Amino acid sequence: MKTSNKLLIAFGVLMFVVPLTIMAYTINRDYKDPEEIKEQGNANSHFNSHSNGFTSIALKETFKSISITGKVQNMWYVNLVNDQDYGVKVSEIYKDFVKVSIDANEQLHITMNEGFKDVMYPIAIYVYAPKIETLNLAGVDAITLTFKNKTDALQLNAKDVMQLTMESDFKVNHLSIDAEKVNNMVFGGAELKSLNLNLKSSRFKSEMKSFNSLNVSASDGSELSIFGDEQSKARFAIEQLTLNTSGKVDVNLTDMKLNNVSGTLSDETMINVPVVYLKQLIK
Repeated sequence: MKTSNKLLIAFGVLMFVVPLTIMAYTINRDYKDPEEIKEQGNANSHFNSHSNGFTSIALKETFKSISITGKVQNMWYVNLVNDQDYGVKVSEIYKDFVKVSIDANEQLHITMNEGFKDVMYPIAIYVYAPKIETLNLAGVDAITLTFKNKTDALQLNAKDVMQLTMESDFKVNHLSIDAEKVNNMVFGGAELKSLNLNLKSSRFKSEMKSFNSLNVSASDGSELSIFGDEQSKARFAIEQLTLNTSGKVDVNLTDMKLNNVSGTLSDETMINVPVVYLKQLIK
């Protein structure tokens, strides 16, 4: 066999073996046993428990309100936890860039230092306190929220946010949201009973969720999209819907059962809702 052919065969074998070797190493390095994942989740449930990959910041002062101010092109993953201790856990990669302080009004401020440079990983943070009443977000490119253990009520204020996502383990009984210039807001929380929405040039979306009470005030440039189940239109319901709009607003209520409807619509409102419900809004 010619030397050139032998080299080609050897090269072909290497092209096959090397990727497999890298893949095997990567899988072995990144694999986590289910029990290990469970233990990590339990560790994050309390401030005084050690969490791998996180730096703990104990706070001596009390707070009930949280303010997070971001910068352009950064992503946040914020977990709120009711716990007996006050503190913050920050992912190791950002420990030197995240600044934490508490003001005279008992508000916790979380900001980025000037030396921060954008990287591809989200800024993962856990915030611990016996009671968290208010969360303020401003100038954040993308943020995902969770509330690990159920809380009764939360006031969420968001301004100049590109993407705001509330995941399935965002557990709040009564939620009030004031949103101004929030480009896309997606609610996936569980166990919510009442939701008050004040939308100013903002978009809100929810899929396959029921509400005991949904109170919406939407002004010019806002969009409201509530989707149920196309296969079972009575599966998801809103017991009491109050909808008030001003200026040009888009409203889409699809495959939802609405038991009681009230409110007023502006002349510029574009609405997609069954006529039986529309009649209750147009009197």
